[in-house]
Amino acid sequence: MAKPNYRGLVHIFEAAEKEKRSAEEAVRLIHESVVAKDFDCREFDFGRLFAECFSWNDFHTCRSTGKLAREVMEAAGPVMTSSFQGISGQVIYGLIMDDYQSPEFIFSKLIPTRKTDVQFEKIAGVSEIGDEAQIVKEGDNFPVVGMTEKYRHAPILRKRGFRVQLTREVLFFDRTSDVQRKASGGAKGMGQNREKRAVDCVIDENAGAASAIVGGHRWHYLGNSIATYGNNSGNHDWDNLAASNAIVDWTDLEAAELLFDALTDPVTAEPVVFTPKHLVCATTNKQTALRIRNATEINVVTPGFATSGNPTETKVGNPYGNKFEVLTSPYVANRLATDTSWFYGDIQAAFEFVEAWPEEVKQLASGTQLEFDADIVQQYRFSHFADYSTKEPRAMTASTA
Repeated sequence: MAKPNYRGLVHIFEAAEKEKRSAEEAVRLIHESVVAKDFDCREFDFGRLFAECFSWNDFHTCRSTGKLAREVMEAAGPVMTSSFQGISGQVIYGLIMDDYQSPEFIFSKLIPTRKTDVQFEKIAGVSEIGDEAQIVKEGDNFPVVGMTEKYRHAPILRKRGFRVQLTREVLFFDRTSDVQRKASGGAKGMGQNREKRAVDCVIDENAGAASAIVGGHRWHYLGNSIATYGNNSGNHDWDNLAASNAIVDWTDLEAAELLFDALTDPVTAEPVVFTPKHLVCATTNKQTALRIRNATEINVVTPGFATSGNPTETKVGNPYGNKFEVLTSPYVANRLATDTSWFYGDIQAAFEFVEAWPEEVKQLASGTQLEFDADIVQQYRFSHFADYSTKEPRAMTASTA
């Protein structure tokens, strides 16, 4: 990435003013440049930006005297003030999003997002009709089929965020690394928090399981809080848990896959059809899972006795060869109660990220009481209002060792 071109960035605002375009249009162009990584936000010098927007004379005056940045901005007028605020705000956005969306956060990237405008959302629907087609004799009325109401509750959404402050010292004493460090540290922490919540949703463990009601689970259906994984008992009227099924070879995947055949729609009793795409495990089982997926062939011995029964050995192509993706990270082992458990199914069909508003960076300009009290020239707030939810638990199975 190139080094920041401070004059070029300010020129975008100057050109917008000359061409009678809004400051918002200039901010949009800066935003696109940041997203495209046209320059390195981590090398950005906010002091140089201040000097470019206002003047080196004002820069040195603010640094060597008690003159407030607000006074300089008011004297320079709205165009230069908008330039400084718009550019610095987008640079902070770039710093935050780089770490918030770190490549190591694989589960939060995989689970799809759904927008909502309700904090505690009731998602209503009706049941499937099922196989109700009947033979109709000549002159007879066609039979009437019915549907029943079904609904689930998404989790109670919660807001999370942090603030980054641009101090006078950062502007005038070349301590620009303070901004990068604070922005990156806060964003990294938020990204880690989101990734852990994503993993917790997939494994249905830890405190975040209390979603719709206190002590509940992420699957809250027809007024009941139900664990994502379990045997057929009580409110959990399906079996997607294979106990004593440690992952060793292809037969263990087959045992997990056979659970899908027995899963049925709770109203119509028709099979629920999902194609497993993901195998989630801790690093403990990662190499075993990869070996099962990457093997080109398997040996099947019939009847299976090594020294009796006249066994025959057959080599066949691996039925699970490259049929699924192995997903793991240190967060999986960290969040699992037992790191030998593993999960098999379609994550994107099973879970969702319910979002009231996306990641956003808000800016508080200079001239506030904070500048007088603590020499805080600018302040930025990052926030996100969303949580993870189970939307179809029958799309996943769990296996324990």
